[in-house]
Amino acid sequence: MTTQTEVAAVTINQSNVEYLLERGMLEVAMNSGRYWWTIRRNGATKKWKTDPKRMRIPIKAGLRTYGYLGGANGDEWPCEDYFFRVKPTA
Repeated sequence: MTTQTEVAAVTINQSNVEYLLERGMLEVAMNSGRYWWTIRRNGATKKWKTDPKRMRIPIKAGLRTYGYLGGANGDEWPCEDYFFRVKPTA
């Protein structure tokens, strides 16, 4: 038996980030990776008619931390492996 929980090998990208947020499976690194907080949706996804690749998702982590996922360009998705991960299964 292993005591460590394994992180699912899922690439976080623009196509599956909404699925992960809806199920509470996305975490963000706080304090340089020492703590991992579950992030959740904090409103509706904003999409642009003039640029279909562009989207912005409001998120919330903890009690007072707010932010957005998404970039100005659909190719520049900000979910780096260091800052975001899929929640480990217990």
